Amino acid sequence: MSEFRKNIDASRSISNFQIFLGICFSLYAVYKYENTRGNAHIVFIILAIWAFYSSFKRKKLVKIGNKYVSHMPKSGSYFIESLISSTKTDEKILLEEIRLLISEKYIPYGYIDSSLNTVVIPEKIITGSDKKEELEEVVCESCGGVNDVPVDGSVECEYCGSAIKN
Repeated sequence: MSEFRKNIDASRSISNFQIFLGICFSLYAVYKYENTRGNAHIVFIILAIWAFYSSFKRKKLVKIGNKYVSHMPKSGSYFIESLISSTKTDEKILLEEIRLLISEKYIPYGYIDSSLNTVVIPEKIITGSDKKEELEEVVCESCGGVNDVPVDGSVECEYCGSAIKN
């Protein structure tokens, strides 16, 4: 199972738990309102609203993620034109949604390669234990920052977050 799919499934579970919390907070607010004279129920109403809002925001991301996960099931490069035709989505909307999924870490370390017109989901995430790999200094085209990048690999610029390929 891909990291993308795992992230969507985990987010769906969290969203369901947030709805449960919202219901609990709402019921407790009603109980507090009926059984006390203070304003303690207002705190629980605010918590319920927060839980419901967070859940609905997360469900929106899950819905967007489900739209693309079957078309990008594993690491690799996916042509934007192919995604447009397979999802029947306008290019502007598709790019906005993919950027949102990347920024919210649903597609970990993914990026859009505009020169190749592809969405890239890297196969291997660089960790501290992978430092044995040969690294080269590469200058970021976006900000000019110098980054250590594995040979034939890619990373996010540690200064501006842009994708850097070696």
